[in-house]
Amino acid sequence: MMLPEDFTIHIAELKNGTRRIQRDIPLAFLAAELAHCEYEVTPVQAHCDLVMQWMPPENVLLTGKINAVVETPCSTCLTDVELHLCADIDALLAPISEQVINDDAEYTPEDLHREYYENEQIALDDLIRDGIMLELPMTPRCTGPCKRIKGLVTAQEAEEKQQKIDPRLARLAEFKLS
Repeated sequence: MMLPEDFTIHIAELKNGTRRIQRDIPLAFLAAELAHCEYEVTPVQAHCDLVMQWMPPENVLLTGKINAVVETPCSTCLTDVELHLCADIDALLAPISEQVINDDAEYTPEDLHREYYENEQIALDDLIRDGIMLELPMTPRCTGPCKRIKGLVTAQEAEEKQQKIDPRLARLAEFKLS
């Protein structure tokens, strides 16, 4: 399923400067795209706030955020969990004619982060879908007892554990690696 026409930006509109896109993302589009997820995901609401800026000669810088609320079953107890997703979008778009497809070519980091457009228009479908899909957790868990299952550690807890130094080894932390 494709997004409505107002999510397709014509290059001629951008050549005068920047364009801001602030609108709700149709739930039917999200439902169709999230149907390919490994677990059941139901979109509740979604909104994008994107800025597109023309960068001569033919590039477009796309930045912004996509916020979405989805419901999915907890991977442990199967109760419904409401997830608030926020995807940062940062992409450099170039004409498809600039795309280099060569098995022997060495790609720069800029090449790997570049997206492409064709026919003098940019369709935001893939960028929006990828942004939301990448924010979905691999194993969604509810905030109840499933969150505290022994052995599961959140990113914040892991960082706190790394910052705590065993007093017996505190002197080793003073060494500087050169």
